[in-house]
Amino acid sequence: MNEASKSSERTLDLARLTYHRTTVESVDVEVVVREVLALMEHDYLPKGIRVSIVSSLPRVACRRIYVKHIFENLLSNAIKFIGNQPTPLIEIGTEQDDQSTLLFVRDNGTGIVRGMAERIVLPCQRAAPETIPGSGIGLSIVRSVVEQYGGVVSAQSTPGVGSTFSVRLPVLDRTSIGPEDCAQEGICLGGTHRSLGLS
Repeated sequence: MNEASKSSERTLDLARLTYHRTTVESVDVEVVVREVLALMEHDYLPKGIRVSIVSSLPRVACRRIYVKHIFENLLSNAIKFIGNQPTPLIEIGTEQDDQSTLLFVRDNGTGIVRGMAERIVLPCQRAAPETIPGSGIGLSIVRSVVEQYGGVVSAQSTPGVGSTFSVRLPVLDRTSIGPEDCAQEGICLGGTHRSLGLS
């Protein structure tokens, strides 16, 4: 698929996310991340990039396909901007802030130019030079997904050092959630999805 086709497909993805009703499932993030990494091996292994899951990943209340979209786009972005590091590294994990649990993808790549960290998640905003292919749609897809579930996306970056993209989604307690809890909250462990009016 050429770049024009990829750009058109990603634009359609963004439109679908904008107009689809929000639904939720109980999603094991670690399982999804490992699936995405297996699919993307041909992108990062030839570059010698080491990808590490540095902490236990939680269950979240989201659609499984959306969690997949989030990590496909964040990892694709990290791989694209890894640069010529002698020991290229991408880390995936969680951290706590004052409000909740954040999921993050961190790299030691080229970083983002000053002033672009907040704008880069807007549609068609690119921090890359023209020599690096891309449509500027991927991170806006991440933002659209996360905001549907009342979450936020944030970026921290230092040019020449690397970037960290963090997302906040509703986190479920691995140890206590069961089918009855899911039913009460409108969350499906599998099968039919229920639509919720989350924002």
